Amino acid sequence: MCSGYQASLINTYERKQSIFISQFEKSKCIVEIYQESTLIKQFIGTTPDEVWRKTGQLKKFIGIQLFGLESLITSNLIQQHQIPKYTLDDWNNEFIIEQLFDYYVKRRIIANVDWIYFFINWAKSKNLIIELESALYAIYPKGYEFNERELGAWKTML
Repeated sequence: MCSGYQASLINTYERKQSIFISQFEKSKCIVEIYQESTLIKQFIGTTPDEVWRKTGQLKKFIGIQLFGLESLITSNLIQQHQIPKYTLDDWNNEFIIEQLFDYYVKRRIIANVDWIYFFINWAKSKNLIIELESALYAIYPKGYEFNERELGAWKTML
């Protein structure tokens, strides 16, 4: 079972029409060959090029092409779906904070929240530890009641 990116193509293997599925799983690159919905062969390598070389198939192409990774559209989609990573120093970078906010929080909260004010205030504070709900009340409309989904999104981001 694949936990990440997959690409497939149809080609012949041992003179039969086959589906080749290229995938990443943890730190491995895998190519599986199926015929009539049955797994016939599996190859494992550390890079797309290595694993496709092991198959002995489609030799005029390199592994990253066969994985579909040379496509600009594919690269952009993979980049959009990667979980943003950051360090403590990144909290001062508004571009990075915006990426984190968009990924973790934006879709789970009401639209008119001045979320950047939350981070500016926190950065100016002498105390790096905050009480989340009371800090969030400063940016939400008066009398607003948080639901678990919103609080969970904020906690995940922080």
